[in-house]
Amino acid sequence: MSTITIMITKDNQRLLRSTIVLLSVFLASVLSIQAAPARNAPNASVTNSLTQSGDARKEPAVKVDNKRVKKPIQPSSGRGPLGVSSSENGFGTRLLWYIPNRIMDSLDVFRFRARLGPGLAANVRFTDYGSFYVGKYKSVYVGLPGPREPYYIRSPIGLESLDGIVLWGVDATDNTANGPAYGKTEVDIGAHLLIVGADIGLDPMEFSDLLAGVLMIDLQKDDYPRERRSEPEMTSGISRGSDEFILVNSRKPDDFDSFVQRLDYLHTNLHQYVSGQVRSVDEYFAPDVTQRIAVPDSRLRLGAYVEFVRGHDAELELSPDLDLDVAMPNIERRMHIFVQSGRADELPNASLADSANQNLTVGARRMFKKYDISTDLGVRATWPPRAYARITWHPKYEFEQWSIRPQQRLFGDTKEKLGSLTTLFVDRWLGSSREYYAGNISSVKCRDNFTELKWEQTLRLGRVQERVEDSVSVIGYERRDVASGEDISVSVFGEDEGEEDTADIDTYRMTVGFRRPLYYNWIFWEVEPGIEWTKENDFDSAFRITLGIDMLFWGATSR
Repeated sequence: MSTITIMITKDNQRLLRSTIVLLSVFLASVLSIQAAPARNAPNASVTNSLTQSGDARKEPAVKVDNKRVKKPIQPSSGRGPLGVSSSENGFGTRLLWYIPNRIMDSLDVFRFRARLGPGLAANVRFTDYGSFYVGKYKSVYVGLPGPREPYYIRSPIGLESLDGIVLWGVDATDNTANGPAYGKTEVDIGAHLLIVGADIGLDPMEFSDLLAGVLMIDLQKDDYPRERRSEPEMTSGISRGSDEFILVNSRKPDDFDSFVQRLDYLHTNLHQYVSGQVRSVDEYFAPDVTQRIAVPDSRLRLGAYVEFVRGHDAELELSPDLDLDVAMPNIERRMHIFVQSGRADELPNASLADSANQNLTVGARRMFKKYDISTDLGVRATWPPRAYARITWHPKYEFEQWSIRPQQRLFGDTKEKLGSLTTLFVDRWLGSSREYYAGNISSVKCRDNFTELKWEQTLRLGRVQERVEDSVSVIGYERRDVASGEDISVSVFGEDEGEEDTADIDTYRMTVGFRRPLYYNWIFWEVEPGIEWTKENDFDSAFRITLGIDMLFWGATSR
C-alpha cells in the first residue's frame, strides 16, 4: 500500500485561497441564475434575452399573436445581469458572496487618485453641502476611484475632467461624461497643478456600510449579485445625475457660456438658498401667521487673503475669512445664528501671522439694541470642539463731522480661558463732501485670564469713492465697508507676556491700501503694500503685501 504526501507551501496556500474565492463567485452566479423566476406570460414566448454591455442596453423581442414586437425594458424590475436583486438574495448566496462584497465595500470607503493631464484646480469638500472647487482639468487617472454608487462597478483607471466652480455646495461646473462622481457624504481634498494632480478622500457612509456588511447588513444596497441600475451619462462637480442638483433655486445649465454666467448663478442661488431655508425655519416658530415678522436677508461674506512679508526670512500666510449672520426674528428670543472666523477677536489691523485663532466659531446671538449689547454662545470648530462665549458692547456716537465708536468685548472658551478686546475708533470727515476722512484706532487685547497683553495704535487717512451700502457711514468701520477707496495707515504694535512690567513695542508698520469692485457690487479685490520694522528682525526694513478677494452674498449687493 502506497502513500501519497501533498506538500502545501505558502505559494500553494495563496493559490488555494484564490481558487476558493473564484469558485464561490462561480457558484453564487449559478445559484442566482437558477433562482431567477421565469418571466413567461400567457400567449407570449420570449425569443430574445436582455443583454448589456456597459451602459448600452438592447430591447428584448417577444412574439405576440405570431408577430414580433419590441418590449420596452422595465428598469424597476429589480433584476440585474445575474437575474436577481440584492434584496432577494438568500442566505446561501450572501454567504458565497461575502468575501467579494466585503472587499468591494472596503474599496468604496477611500478615494486615492493620481491624475496626469493639463489643468489647474483645487477642491475641498465636507459632504456635498460643504464642498468648494475652482479650476479646470482634463486628465487620465489611476487609483482608487471612490464610492461605486450609483455605478455598478468603477474602474481603477480612466478619464476624468471638471471645469467650473463649486461654492458651498452650489454647483457651477459644466456637465461632463468623466466627472469625479463624489459620494454625497464624501470628505475630500485635491489639487491639480499644470500636468499632475491628486485627489484623496474617504466616505463615512461607505465606512458604515463596510462595518454593517460584516454582519451581512447592506446599508448602501450595493452588494452583489444585484440589479444593474440606470447609470448617469453625465456628472458635474456635485451631482451624479441630471436631476440630482442641490442647493439651487434655478436649474443648472449643462454648460456655462462664460465665467460671468457662473458668477451670476452662484450669487443668485447661494444667497436665495440661505435666505429661503432660514425663512422657512424662522416662520415655523411664529406664534401666529398674522404675527409673523418679515425675515431680513441673511448676510454671508466669504473672503480669502494672502500675506507675504520679506525680511530676514520670507513668510507667506493664507487666511480664509467667513462671516455669516442669519436673523431669526420670529423665534421667541429674536435670535441670530452666526458663523465667524477667529480673526473677529483680533486687533483691528493685526497681521494674518499674528492671529492667534483661525478656527471658525458657530453659535447663537442675542441682540439688546436698546443697550447696544450683543451676547454670543457657541462652539469653536476644533477637535475636540470648544465651548465659546462672548459679550460685546458697541455703541456709536455721531455729531457733525465726527464719529466716535467705543467697543468692549469679553470672551472665553474652554481652552484659552478669559480674554478681552477694548477698541476706540475716532474719525472725522474732512470737508463737506464726506469723501476724505482722518481717523485714530486705539486697541488693547488681553488673553489667557488677562496675563498676556497686545496693543495697537493706528493713525489713518483715507478716501471713500463708493460705499458697499449707503446706510453705512464707513468711518469707524473696516476697509471692507468701502466699495471703492484708498487709505494710508501708520501703526505701532506692542505686547507684554507678563515677564516684564512694561509692554514693549515690537512692530512699526506703514501701509497703503486699495479696494475696488471686481465684479459689480458683490466681488471686491484688495491690495495693501507696505513696509514694517519688527523686533524679531532687529527693526530692519521688511517689505510686505496683502492681497485679498471679498465676496458678499446678500440682496443689497445684487446688480
